[in-house]
Amino acid sequence: MKNQVRKVLFVIVISIFSLSIFTNAYGGTITVKGDTEVRLKGFLGYEGGYSTKATPYFYKSNTSMRAKNDKTNFSSRAQARLSFLFNNSQAHTAGNITMNSWPNNFNLFLAYIKQQFGNGYYVVFGKDWSLVNQRLFRLSSFTFKPYAAGFQGSKRPPQVQIGYKDDFGDYTLNMSAAGEYRDAEHGIVIGKNISPSGSVFSDSNIISERKTIPAIVGQVKLNFKTGFGRPSLLMAYYEIQPAYLGCDSGEHKETSYLYSFASKINMHGFSIIGQYLHTVGFSGIAGIKGNSLKTYSYIYKNNKIIKRKSDAFGFEAVSPFIGKRLKVILGYVYLNFTNDAESDDYFLKNEVRRVKTAYIMSVINVTKLTKLFMEWDNIRTRYASDNKFNGNFNETTGNQFWVGYRYYF
Repeated sequence: MKNQVRKVLFVIVISIFSLSIFTNAYGGTITVKGDTEVRLKGFLGYEGGYSTKATPYFYKSNTSMRAKNDKTNFSSRAQARLSFLFNNSQAHTAGNITMNSWPNNFNLFLAYIKQQFGNGYYVVFGKDWSLVNQRLFRLSSFTFKPYAAGFQGSKRPPQVQIGYKDDFGDYTLNMSAAGEYRDAEHGIVIGKNISPSGSVFSDSNIISERKTIPAIVGQVKLNFKTGFGRPSLLMAYYEIQPAYLGCDSGEHKETSYLYSFASKINMHGFSIIGQYLHTVGFSGIAGIKGNSLKTYSYIYKNNKIIKRKSDAFGFEAVSPFIGKRLKVILGYVYLNFTNDAESDDYFLKNEVRRVKTAYIMSVINVTKLTKLFMEWDNIRTRYASDNKFNGNFNETTGNQFWVGYRYYF
């Protein structure tokens, strides 16, 4: 009986919402209470592809660790994303509710309120993209996953953000700072490295972490005119977060931090992009994905804590439109892990030491609303086949290819 009542209520709510759209819509905008305008946008898409000698993560991977005799892995998915954008110019208030069909059925993707004040100041409350989840690479702007190892980012955390944005004619300045609640997967990584069969590959020997302390993040963006077409961009950001690690000898306080510098130079439709990211105790930000591997932020060994750091470099070249419909993107990303303030590079079994990713991508504007994407990746991964010191590591090379088609509305 309860389920029937719920179904009836659901139908009533949907009917009322649909009726309000048809009675109040004009020019693609929905008018609701308080002179708030609501705009619907999103996309429908399909992706399919294969990977060879690459760890499955969906069908795409940012590492290669499968056995040489492993079979090629095929996979595909359909995806839908819906965004409801709210704006009230009288109250200087905006909002965003975005739902995404993958990996769950229409999970809450974004949900935030943006309150604007005078003189360019604003505040954001809710679930928004992290200020650290900023990559200038064209590849990431289409949100196909995973991104190249080294620039995985920190997804969409709950946050409180304070910002300032102003246009000075030849340049636009945007500065912001936030307190973000980072999850362990996309931040400080500890725990056990477990295979799909359930066996333990390695253990950081750190059994607890205080996860409720927010990370403090800051970002600066400078858009400037060069006279060669679209404005170019310089960007920098940082993050710092305390970590309380539980080891055999008790609780230890550590400080994880990162910083990044990036630039995007536009010249008559041609773009050159470069970015550098340095992390200490933040392996999750660098982004190692796979079913049976991770690189820890901290491990406990011989009565001391070993802290991991990483350095990532990324470069990308984006062509102008060829025949008004085609763009070609070439990119390369290098990620390297070492131990901070240690004389040796000690890694546990299946921890990643280094990843090199080269890719080529094409984007075809089939119509004004539809795009066809094709990408090929070559991924070389250096990892520990057992608990290793210094140079005793294995290296594998994987390849993957995928095609995606999207209708944007």
